[in-house]
Amino acid sequence: MLLKSFFGYIKRFIVVIVRIFERALTGQSDFQFYSSEIADFDAVTDLLHAKMLRREVENYLNKTFGITIQKPVVLELYSGASFDLRGIIMELNGNLGRYHYDRLKNREMIHLVYLKKGLPRERFKAVLAHEMIHAFCREQDIMPTDRYGREGLARWVEHRILKDMGQKAEARKIEKIRTWKYGRAVQNMFALEKKVGTSGVVEYLKKQ
Repeated sequence: MLLKSFFGYIKRFIVVIVRIFERALTGQSDFQFYSSEIADFDAVTDLLHAKMLRREVENYLNKTFGITIQKPVVLELYSGASFDLRGIIMELNGNLGRYHYDRLKNREMIHLVYLKKGLPRERFKAVLAHEMIHAFCREQDIMPTDRYGREGLARWVEHRILKDMGQKAEARKIEKIRTWKYGRAVQNMFALEKKVGTSGVVEYLKKQ
């Protein structure tokens, strides 16, 4: 038992160090996604399937929130076999997805969405929608200095797509987030939705 606790502390220490390293290199370091209870079937294991679902998510975001992303969105699947910084962080900390604004060799800027390979279809779409909100916020300069606000918006959209896919238990997990800054950010989005309506949230934030 003592040995297990010791290795648990070592793992958490490594996560902290790697996150500091990641923020120093990329300026970004996101927080952990909660575990999912969605049944593990129809798993997304290849980029073709991932790109088909990306199109579904893009259509959903446009129809539901009027969101359109202008720059290319490039998907990468992390399988656990790759040994790179983002993969190590995801593997150690249990993250399902991450977003980065990156530059190609031709200097074009792209949105890079990094998702865990093998996620069930509905969980994949919810995490992808969350990460694409970060891309939208980057393009529209929404809450540029408020990281917690951006996470609150992304979680609010994730909550909505989960509900619309019939995953009410998963959506309720987002409602129950109680960490001080992230939980408050999500609750702020729910309060804003009550005030301006679902379709009005994004337009309201774009004007701030």
